Amino acid sequence: MTLNDFVKSIYSKTGKYGNVVAVSSHYDHQIVQNDEGNYYVDGVMVEAKLHDLEEVKQYIELQQSANETKIKLYEDISDIRIAGIIKKHYNTKITTKLVESYLDLASSKTFTIDPVLLEMRLSYRNANLVENKLDFRLNDGKQIAINEETVKKIVELLNSSNDKEEILDYMRENVKNFLSVVRQI
Repeated sequence: MTLNDFVKSIYSKTGKYGNVVAVSSHYDHQIVQNDEGNYYVDGVMVEAKLHDLEEVKQYIELQQSANETKIKLYEDISDIRIAGIIKKHYNTKITTKLVESYLDLASSKTFTIDPVLLEMRLSYRNANLVENKLDFRLNDGKQIAINEETVKKIVELLNSSNDKEEILDYMRENVKNFLSVVRQI
């Protein structure tokens, strides 16, 4: 049995990937393909429809490049400024790790109503796709862009709701869910 066959059998036995037909790596990323044509990178199924291993490798490179670019966008905001924004909204001990986690969260553009992240996004508008709007990435990989006033209304309504986290999770799922909540505003 070759090493590749051994690795495929191990991945198949975990049950997470189904029947594994190919295993590969690209830089530090593990790629698994199952018999249904799905690709997994580091254990996470790739939602984009990719047709072969080369496309998966290009996808990985694009994701890495995009992540590096996002992180660089927020490096222009000094750690001291970020610490000041955190202190303004929360009474907590400011650590380097906390500042770095806020940098990562702001770079991910996940939809949130966290006042620190919103202020960071508003104070560095060059990171937004559409002028005078904030763009967010949803769990389905789609991006939405909404104006500042709509964001403020959403924040106001959700902060007064007992189901804030459930509604946020629902909105983050996909564009349809997001728009259904926004239309109710």
